[in-house]
Amino acid sequence: MDKLEQMTKFMRIFAAGLLLFAVPHVSAQPAFTFSEESPKPARYETGGGTPLPPGCQAKLDKNADLVGLGLNTDWIGGAQICVTKYVNIVDRLVAAVREDRVPGCVFYVNRVWGEVFPLPIGNLMTEPTRVRVVYSTAYETGELTGALTAVPLALKAIERGDLRLDQTLGELLPEVAGGGKESITVEDLLRGTAGLPCNIVPPYRLKSREAALRFLNELPRVAPSSDDHVPVSRYSHLLLGLILENIYATTFQELAEQEIIGPFGMVNTTFRPPAHWRQTTAPGPYLRWLGRMAWAEPTDELTMALGRSAASGGLITTADDLGLFARNLFPGMSPDGAYLTTQTLALVRTPGRNAKNCGVGYRLNGFGPGSVGFDAREGCSLWIQPDNFTFLVFLSNRNHPIERTDAVADVRNEVFPMILEALEPIPAGVGLTPGTGSGVEYEPPPAPP
Repeated sequence: MDKLEQMTKFMRIFAAGLLLFAVPHVSAQPAFTFSEESPKPARYETGGGTPLPPGCQAKLDKNADLVGLGLNTDWIGGAQICVTKYVNIVDRLVAAVREDRVPGCVFYVNRVWGEVFPLPIGNLMTEPTRVRVVYSTAYETGELTGALTAVPLALKAIERGDLRLDQTLGELLPEVAGGGKESITVEDLLRGTAGLPCNIVPPYRLKSREAALRFLNELPRVAPSSDDHVPVSRYSHLLLGLILENIYATTFQELAEQEIIGPFGMVNTTFRPPAHWRQTTAPGPYLRWLGRMAWAEPTDELTMALGRSAASGGLITTADDLGLFARNLFPGMSPDGAYLTTQTLALVRTPGRNAKNCGVGYRLNGFGPGSVGFDAREGCSLWIQPDNFTFLVFLSNRNHPIERTDAVADVRNEVFPMILEALEPIPAGVGLTPGTGSGVEYEPPPAPP
């Protein structure tokens, strides 16, 4: 190795070390060894006794340098997922990594009785060096944070009678209702049709919660959206979270932990990860106001100013934990009950008058008819098909190390239809039995209206 190569390697490792030590509010860091790209294995090893269909092994072998181990043919087939089509999906995702459309991802599609593992593909980081993603890699969920916390919490508050869809921001949270926002209703916030801007960023270096609330009060309301394709503003979820704090007189973090994260068993989900989590957490973009890459922390100043725990972003989680969330949220996904009722699922699936894919709290039909879920622009997605006992988790950090504006949306648009095609019909009589996950007839929730 010549001197230039030695110096380059030293600077990369030195920069990585600075990045690890730079994150505030944490204790001393343990040593962290970055790995260079692993040599390509000669053969991709799979589990299970069911032979791979013709051609599948060759596809896996050519991608063995980017696909983590975890593909078991028996488990995939047992979840009524076509193995050949599953391998084609993996091949398409590897191509997206090689084309630099995403640095990597964790892909997880399963039936509630299935034993399919999350499948890691590509890298959790590419700068200052490449580190391979693993199935337990954690991601900062960005805009998906609100769909995982504020939305189910608000829907539960409506079930309990603590909140109504027709209540207004001026009534519930007058201190941030300026800029023409006083008439925005809870239903507007849940549907994402409140007319809140998506392209206004907070001022540089917000210093306190009071400054954050002043910014929210001055945030203008633009024309309410009736377009299915307009993204949900993170401010809608953020305001829902602040409303819930007022209703229950507690912090948003405590509410999410007591109602969802703890009861759902999501042990690898938190707003405030311990220092060592950064060793297996995918970093975000370089942020001017941080002076470095974001890592296991919110990527916007507003969430940081609100104490790192707000519905606008900052939740750290894994694919396994999102699988638990999917199993516990709606009726039909667990034999042991659900957080929300069948009536609430019907409410969620009620389309807007003009925006037919805007349900109450979630988008509709993005993963087949009757599905509910959310796509975050940062790269994370969760979709649930309660009638089909199916969920889809897709985790990625498309904004590392730089923004890839529409790349992750393009990848999802290519891959999600392939996943739908891979789902095989559920055999008659397969259902859910407490403690086993299968064996008896199970009446699914009603079809969407």
